Amino acid sequence: MLTAKELQHLKRPGMHAVGGGAIGLYLSVHRSGTKSWIFRYQFLVNGVLKRREMGMSSYSDVTLAEARAMAHALRKKVREGIDPLAEKALMKQRQASEKHISSNTQPIHSFASCALAFIENKSAEWSNVKQKNQWLSSLKNYAFPFIGDLPVNEISVHHMKTLLDKIWLTKHVTATRVRSRCENIIDYATVAGYREGANPASLKALNAFLPRSSKVFKPSHYASLPYADIPKLMTDIMWKGGVGYRALELLIYTGKRSGEIREAAWSEFDLKAKVWNIPAKRMKNGKPHREPLTPACLKVLHALDHHPNHDWLFPGPLTKRPISDMTMSKALKSIRENCTPHGFRSSFRQWAAEQTNYPREICEMALSHSVLGKVEAAYQRSDLFEKRKELMLEWSTFCYSEVDN
Repeated sequence: MLTAKELQHLKRPGMHAVGGGAIGLYLSVHRSGTKSWIFRYQFLVNGVLKRREMGMSSYSDVTLAEARAMAHALRKKVREGIDPLAEKALMKQRQASEKHISSNTQPIHSFASCALAFIENKSAEWSNVKQKNQWLSSLKNYAFPFIGDLPVNEISVHHMKTLLDKIWLTKHVTATRVRSRCENIIDYATVAGYREGANPASLKALNAFLPRSSKVFKPSHYASLPYADIPKLMTDIMWKGGVGYRALELLIYTGKRSGEIREAAWSEFDLKAKVWNIPAKRMKNGKPHREPLTPACLKVLHALDHHPNHDWLFPGPLTKRPISDMTMSKALKSIRENCTPHGFRSSFRQWAAEQTNYPREICEMALSHSVLGKVEAAYQRSDLFEKRKELMLEWSTFCYSEVDN
């Protein structure tokens, strides 16, 4: 590790590794005697791992401590899949664009400002804050570093290709979401009058540069348990103590999603009427849902403590928030490998298809899936609660069968 004093007196020309935990930080000494800070790293470019070298600053302008901090920040970007050199090039391009437009009296609408406006407008129709945060997080991590500050009317297919190249093959699901979100935001900017022309984030525009999704990505489904194994699993769960196991029980009996179970509140339950009223804001489809409570469900609920200082059915350790999504996952993993909480919805659906004669729409409505077209939905106003009640009673009886035995 070179000290500040050693670096000051270093005169031998060449690249000198600084060390001291600052991976990739070098001091370049020119034959003329000038010195500069250099950051070296490797990055995957078009599927090939390439060595990259980026000038950071003149030696005289930045202290050793500051140079180390800069190297740490750049190393973090590399770990996150961001090429600092490409980012720097785009930044220079943005600055040139701003200089060119600075004399124009028209306001400059950056991609980031359009994104925030779009998200604010659309968040009212999203089912929960989590969806808004997912949009913001993906854009901040993958889009804003490249095009966030660019005027939205100057974003090109080249910008989108540079942005997506780094994650299209390695993080394909994330990449497709980022692309789609960028397309929506640029569509918004076009309608708002901030830009004209074809959308550079559209698949039509990018298909010439990026491999088709169907060729590079094979979707994986949530690992589920064969329904025949559910009764044995339920006996194992019932022997376990802890809020995670009780949440798992209710999830399996009702076929609900993890978030719908974890964030359940006592105020949603009418135990006398044996109904769980889930509000629209907590449902993925944005519609309120009535869930019939079978005797097995009621047994779980009666075993839970109802705390006077909060409304959560399954409170977390500090009770201010419900349990995390990992609580049920860890509980399940302690009993059975190679299956997930969400996979029990598939187990239920397969059981209903193979072991019952209930119509498809009843089984799908039990999972809160939309199965009717707009015309059909206009005539079918009922949520078929009584039919679903019979189905869920048969399901919970099946799940409980080995416990009874």
